[in-house]
Amino acid sequence: MAFINYGDYHLPLSEMDIINIEAIRALPIYKHRTSHGEGMSDVLKDEALEHIINKTTSDGDYNEAPFKIDTILMADEGKTINGDDLNAIIQEAKAKKVPIASLVRKIPNASVRIIVSPGPGVVEQAPRSGGRKNRQRR
Repeated sequence: MAFINYGDYHLPLSEMDIINIEAIRALPIYKHRTSHGEGMSDVLKDEALEHIINKTTSDGDYNEAPFKIDTILMADEGKTINGDDLNAIIQEAKAKKVPIASLVRKIPNASVRIIVSPGPGVVEQAPRSGGRKNRQRR
Protein backbone atom coordinates (compact mmCIF):
# COMPACT_ATOMS: atom_id res chain seq x y z
CA MET A 1 0.00 0.00 0.00
CA ALA A 2 1.58 3.28 -1.13
CA PHE A 3 1.41 6.21 1.23
CA ILE A 4 2.09 8.94 -1.30
CA ASN A 5 1.92 8.60 -5.06
CA TYR A 6 3.94 11.45 -6.51
CA GLY A 7 2.63 10.64 -9.97
CA ASP A 8 -0.76 12.14 -9.06
CA TYR A 9 0.38 15.79 -9.03
CA HIS A 10 0.98 15.76 -5.27
CA LEU A 11 2.61 18.93 -3.97
CA PRO A 12 5.99 18.35 -2.33
CA LEU A 13 5.90 17.93 1.45
CA SER A 14 7.08 20.90 3.46
CA GLU A 15 9.57 20.53 6.28
CA MET A 16 6.68 20.94 8.76
CA ASP A 17 4.71 18.18 7.00
CA ILE A 18 7.64 15.81 7.44
CA ILE A 19 8.04 16.78 11.10
CA ASN A 20 4.32 16.15 11.73
CA ILE A 21 4.39 12.79 9.96
CA GLU A 22 7.45 11.71 11.95
CA ALA A 23 5.88 12.88 15.23
CA ILE A 24 2.70 10.90 14.52
CA ARG A 25 4.75 7.83 13.59
CA ALA A 26 7.09 8.05 16.60
CA LEU A 27 4.55 9.10 19.22
CA PRO A 28 1.03 7.79 18.55
CA ILE A 29 -0.52 10.09 21.17
CA TYR A 30 0.55 13.11 19.11
CA LYS A 31 -2.56 14.78 17.72
CA HIS A 32 -2.36 16.79 14.53
CA ARG A 33 -4.38 19.96 14.48
CA THR A 34 -4.55 22.80 12.06
CA SER A 35 -2.02 25.43 12.96
CA HIS A 36 -3.35 28.49 14.73
CA GLY A 37 -6.88 27.13 14.70
CA GLU A 38 -7.05 26.14 18.34
CA GLY A 39 -9.52 27.81 20.62
CA MET A 40 -9.20 28.42 24.36
CA SER A 41 -11.07 25.17 25.03
CA ASP A 42 -8.21 23.35 23.25
CA VAL A 43 -5.53 25.26 25.14
CA LEU A 44 -7.06 24.98 28.63
CA LYS A 45 -6.97 21.18 28.82
CA ASP A 46 -5.81 19.52 32.05
CA GLU A 47 -2.60 18.34 30.34
CA ALA A 48 -1.61 21.92 29.52
CA LEU A 49 -2.38 23.63 32.83
CA GLU A 50 0.95 22.85 34.55
CA HIS A 51 2.78 24.19 31.53
CA ILE A 52 0.68 27.37 31.55
CA ILE A 53 1.26 27.89 35.29
CA ASN A 54 5.00 27.23 35.18
CA LYS A 55 5.93 28.84 31.85
CA THR A 56 3.71 31.93 31.70
CA THR A 57 5.38 35.29 32.17
CA SER A 58 3.87 38.69 32.81
CA ASP A 59 4.67 41.98 31.18
CA GLY A 60 2.34 43.81 33.58
CA ASP A 61 -0.38 44.60 31.04
CA TYR A 62 -3.23 42.58 32.52
CA ASN A 63 -5.77 43.91 29.99
CA GLU A 64 -3.96 41.99 27.24
CA ALA A 65 -3.24 38.82 29.25
CA PRO A 66 -4.23 35.57 27.51
CA PHE A 67 -4.82 33.80 30.83
CA LYS A 68 -6.47 34.70 34.12
CA ILE A 69 -4.84 32.69 36.89
CA ASP A 70 -6.63 32.69 40.24
CA THR A 71 -4.73 31.22 43.18
CA ILE A 72 -6.51 30.12 46.35
CA LEU A 73 -4.25 29.36 49.30
CA MET A 74 -5.77 27.62 52.33
CA ALA A 75 -4.01 26.83 55.58
CA ASP A 76 -4.06 23.17 56.54
CA GLU A 77 -6.42 22.34 59.40
CA GLY A 78 -4.99 23.57 62.70
CA LYS A 79 -2.14 25.43 60.94
CA THR A 80 -1.56 29.04 59.93
CA ILE A 81 0.07 30.69 56.94
CA ASN A 82 2.93 33.04 57.70
CA GLY A 83 2.22 36.42 56.13
CA ASP A 84 5.94 37.06 55.62
CA ASP A 85 6.23 33.82 53.60
CA LEU A 86 3.28 34.88 51.45
CA ASN A 87 4.69 38.37 50.95
CA ALA A 88 8.07 36.90 49.96
CA ILE A 89 6.34 34.73 47.31
CA ILE A 90 4.44 37.75 45.96
CA GLN A 91 7.63 39.83 45.75
CA GLU A 92 9.56 36.97 44.10
CA ALA A 93 6.78 36.53 41.52
CA LYS A 94 6.87 40.25 40.72
CA ALA A 95 10.66 40.25 40.41
CA LYS A 96 10.69 37.18 38.13
CA LYS A 97 7.55 38.36 36.25
CA VAL A 98 5.84 35.01 36.77
CA PRO A 99 2.42 34.14 38.19
CA ILE A 100 2.17 33.72 41.95
CA ALA A 101 0.66 30.31 41.21
CA SER A 102 4.02 29.05 39.95
CA LEU A 103 5.69 29.76 43.31
CA VAL A 104 2.96 29.49 45.95
CA ARG A 105 3.44 25.75 46.46
CA LYS A 106 6.60 26.61 48.42
CA ILE A 107 4.50 27.88 51.33
CA PRO A 108 4.42 25.28 54.12
CA ASN A 109 1.26 24.07 55.91
CA ALA A 110 -1.03 25.11 53.07
CA SER A 111 -2.95 23.64 50.18
CA VAL A 112 -3.31 25.44 46.88
CA ARG A 113 -6.11 25.60 44.35
CA ILE A 114 -5.29 27.20 41.00
CA ILE A 115 -7.93 28.15 38.45
CA VAL A 116 -6.85 29.04 34.91
CA SER A 117 -9.39 30.69 32.61
CA PRO A 118 -9.29 32.87 29.49
CA GLY A 119 -7.89 36.30 30.29
CA PRO A 120 -9.08 39.73 29.21
CA GLY A 121 -6.76 39.64 26.18
CA VAL A 122 -8.70 36.78 24.61
CA VAL A 123 -11.14 37.82 21.94
CA GLU A 124 -14.72 36.79 22.62
CA GLN A 125 -15.97 34.21 20.19
CA ALA A 126 -18.50 35.75 17.84
CA PRO A 127 -21.44 33.66 16.74
CA ARG A 128 -21.54 32.83 13.08
CA SER A 129 -24.27 34.43 11.11
CA GLY A 130 -25.97 32.98 8.12
CA GLY A 131 -24.68 29.65 7.02
CA ARG A 132 -25.20 27.47 4.04
CA LYS A 133 -28.93 27.31 4.32
CA ASN A 134 -29.26 31.10 4.33
CA ARG A 135 -27.06 31.71 1.29
CA GLN A 136 -28.81 32.50 -1.93
CA ARG A 137 -27.69 30.63 -5.00
CA ARG A 138 -26.59 32.81 -7.86
